[in-house]
Amino acid sequence: TMAFAAKSNTGSSQIPADGVSDTWEQDPRTIKPSVTENDAVNEVTDGQLHLKAGSKNGNNPSNDTPPAIFVNKTASEALSNQSGQKTFSMTLSSVTPLADTRFGVYLNYSDPSHGLFIGYDSGGWFWQKYDGKDDPYGPGNLAAPTENTPVDLVIKWTGTKIDSVTVNGTEATGFTGIDFSGISDGNQVAVKLGTYKTEITEMNLSNIHYSNQKMIMAYDVSGKVKDSDDKPLADTAIYVNDTLKTVSGADGTYTVKDLAPGNYTLTAKKDGYQDAEFDVTVNGENISNQDIEMEAVAGVETEVISSDDMDVLVDKNFPRVIQYTMKNLENKVFYGQSTVLSTIVINGTKVQVADVDSEMKNNKITYTIPVKDTSHNIDAVLTAGFVVEKNTLAFNITDVKNNLDDDTYPIQTIDIPDQSLISVRSTQEGANFKGAVMSVDTAVSGDRGFKVADAEAGESSYMYGFVSNNDLSAGIWSNSEIGDREGGFDNNRITAETVDKGAYKTTGLKSSMWYYNRKITTNVNNQSQDYVVKSAEMPSTKVVIAGDENEDKQIDWQDGAIAFRDIMNNPVKCEEVPDLVAYRIAMNFGSQAQNPFLMTLDNVKKVALNTDGLGQSILLKGYANEGHDSGHPDYWDIGRRIGGADDMNTMMKKGAEYGARFGIHVNASEMYPEAKAFSNNLVRWNKTNELRYGWNWLDQGVGINALYDLGSGQRADRFKKLYDEVGNNLDFVYVDVWGNQTSGSEDAWQTRQLADEITSHGWRAANEWGYANEYDATFQHWATDLTYGDSTLKGINSEVMRFIRNHQKDSWVADYPSYGAAAQAPLLGGYSMKDFEGWQGRSDYDAYIKNLFAYDLSTKFIQHYQVTKWVDGEPVEMLNPDTGKMASYTPDKQITLKDADKNTVQITRKSTDPTNMDDYRTRTMKLNGTTILQGRANGGDYSSYQDGDEIYLIPWYWNANGEELDAKDQKLYHWNTKGGTTSWKLPTGWENVDSVKVYQLTDQGKTNEQTVSVNGGNITQIGRASCRER
Repeated sequence: TMAFAAKSNTGSSQIPADGVSDTWEQDPRTIKPSVTENDAVNEVTDGQLHLKAGSKNGNNPSNDTPPAIFVNKTASEALSNQSGQKTFSMTLSSVTPLADTRFGVYLNYSDPSHGLFIGYDSGGWFWQKYDGKDDPYGPGNLAAPTENTPVDLVIKWTGTKIDSVTVNGTEATGFTGIDFSGISDGNQVAVKLGTYKTEITEMNLSNIHYSNQKMIMAYDVSGKVKDSDDKPLADTAIYVNDTLKTVSGADGTYTVKDLAPGNYTLTAKKDGYQDAEFDVTVNGENISNQDIEMEAVAGVETEVISSDDMDVLVDKNFPRVIQYTMKNLENKVFYGQSTVLSTIVINGTKVQVADVDSEMKNNKITYTIPVKDTSHNIDAVLTAGFVVEKNTLAFNITDVKNNLDDDTYPIQTIDIPDQSLISVRSTQEGANFKGAVMSVDTAVSGDRGFKVADAEAGESSYMYGFVSNNDLSAGIWSNSEIGDREGGFDNNRITAETVDKGAYKTTGLKSSMWYYNRKITTNVNNQSQDYVVKSAEMPSTKVVIAGDENEDKQIDWQDGAIAFRDIMNNPVKCEEVPDLVAYRIAMNFGSQAQNPFLMTLDNVKKVALNTDGLGQSILLKGYANEGHDSGHPDYWDIGRRIGGADDMNTMMKKGAEYGARFGIHVNASEMYPEAKAFSNNLVRWNKTNELRYGWNWLDQGVGINALYDLGSGQRADRFKKLYDEVGNNLDFVYVDVWGNQTSGSEDAWQTRQLADEITSHGWRAANEWGYANEYDATFQHWATDLTYGDSTLKGINSEVMRFIRNHQKDSWVADYPSYGAAAQAPLLGGYSMKDFEGWQGRSDYDAYIKNLFAYDLSTKFIQHYQVTKWVDGEPVEMLNPDTGKMASYTPDKQITLKDADKNTVQITRKSTDPTNMDDYRTRTMKLNGTTILQGRANGGDYSSYQDGDEIYLIPWYWNANGEELDAKDQKLYHWNTKGGTTSWKLPTGWENVDSVKVYQLTDQGKTNEQTVSVNGGNITQIGRASCRER
């Protein structure tokens, strides 16, 4: 409730008008198909400019169906009369999901093909200079915003050069200095909204301001906030149209200043009270005595669930965590969600829940939650609960009872908005967020971070997320399958929400939406067909809280990341990865049977001799039908010309005795007419009822309808038939091209279903693109075959992800100086894949072995340890030779890793100054304080920085299966890039040895045996590459 307001006739101040009310006109050249049939939207609604592209618009400005472009005539005139630096800013919020949004601002606009464009799509922010010629393009370093998330964009320029582009206060790299003088005759400011197929961009814009903007009178609204007993309420946040404007003082008084004439919704928010919302109209006068009465929230029943490590205060009537008290960490406190919740979103519909039952039992609480909305065909009961173990809390949905027909009205999605299972407040010292999204661009990190006190209110989503303060650090995991982009590029399982409470800001983490029993509709032989795909896993999310895990006397996200390994998913067979030293492809093609299975087995023996038994991983391209890219997708049709199923199983069984594991190359996106699985039902039709074609270097490939393949169970059946042939002799399945959308969207949910069909048989998952299947895959071909692609399509570029999972994946940016930035001598190395059995025409066995010892053995040694501390240098500008442009990059300076026995590996860069590249590329690696590697490797591109001097004497404590060797079988590998004599102090475990046997390794095994004396724990070794034993 509120009192009547008094008014005064005095204007408070002058402010720039909001460009929402400017003259906005759609460029007639972008009205499609005609003015009378144009369904684009350009209107002012609730104080915002509501824009939407038309269904007949496109996204390419240069063709006959350009995007919808709306010109701000008022701003264009004002800016054209402004000299010096100019500014254009707005708050933008997309209505459409991120994957469907293509939006941005044009400067110097004259027509759709001429203007400087600054905007974003699902890949992030970028610029493009439409000059009617080459239309050059450049990416930025900032992720695109998710839907319904307000974002502040500010563009500054002087003359025809960009000074800066900032998004939510963060300056984007890659924009400063862009010169658009070559774009002639443009003097307008406009915005673009694209349409791609059926994906139509829709936006709400507000707070539109620019240089030389018209000024208007503004007015104040003031009053007092009181409770129901008429007592003043301090620290109450006052929002205007969902934007925090002020906070009430100690006496409850507040003043909202500088409101332009118009209608506004004011909302008062305070913990422990129900929100109070009311409307006001500002019209030429200040408004005073606008008092607000707030009702206290009815008493919330709580329970405490406990472990030996922590007490967790939870809401008894809704799955909400209120607070954590860490009993073994001096009773320090982490927060959950202080706001009372009562909403669950089912199938996109907000359902207010009531009559929730709960049951306590020791360390867990279970909720029975009815969710019902008959108008949206929702009637179900969820069983969910919290479980506390040690320093972790799990939230699990254990049962979904649908009271309606599950095939007609399935429970497809479940989301709990604002759940914030873990949060930090700006009032806590050192309150920070750190997270990561996918990036496979060597010049653009996927990492994101901010201080909570500086954060803008709103939501954003991440693959990984951590919050910390000076006392505690926490991470959160979820099995959400959300994500619209190809190959699971945006499987952002974690949602971070920052709320400005007035007295403080809070950033909380929760699971993103879960899919459950998803209903899919697809075109099967020109007929619409529905399937309901049952969930393979029940929805789950977990929180872990840590203190100083890495014992560096400071708390940050890295402590939470170490603890996060206790709650995260571990990809099937990821424990094999550190021992897969010798990757390669064995190629069969075009019915020629170049590498029969038993010949591949001979090569396994050869490599085993040449490496003294290091683990091998062989990808069989062309194991089926007549060879590579023949007979897809008959997974079970093992090639008879190369030995059939009998020889294949012999190869795999015998190869395992030599430390080799085998995988196969399959395709789930396209097929060939000779395949037994080929059918009219399985082919994919475009929306124009034309076939979607694929690769055509042999027979013409035809796109598979992935939704039909999944929904009908045919793909799973084909994998089962393969399993019947090879069982668990097969180690992994590599899915080619998945993520290029030949078979459909190939989104995160579809990617996870495909991975489950593979891993359910005990096979490891592998993929082609660096971004594909991050959740389940342990190997990405474009990450490891360093010659593939360009600098924008390599391995995962994220310090956060690599910190967590370096030991589990061969998916990272490796040393390839031609790609610049992260590819310039990463401290942790990275796999460099070569071959000698025909792939890409490669047949040089000696080059394969040399590459393995030059780059891969050290990388694999490091993977036997887990990262515990990562220290960066200062940000630098570094040339990316691939693009010819400078890139801003933060180099790694020192990385520390440990194993379960606390053995410590530390890798240090000599200098983080890229102007001295010899020192920049030089690293020293120590094991328990003893140097085992030093120097700089030759550039992994074999074309630059070929004056390397790296040497190593690396101990090897494991057999090919990762089991620790007996002391008598342990060995040291020696490498000297330049050749010559080197002297070493022997590492851990070799301290008391009097002499060692030294061998040169060849494809015949150990040769040129020598006995070398050890003096005071030191030896001198001659030779380039060798192996020594006790």
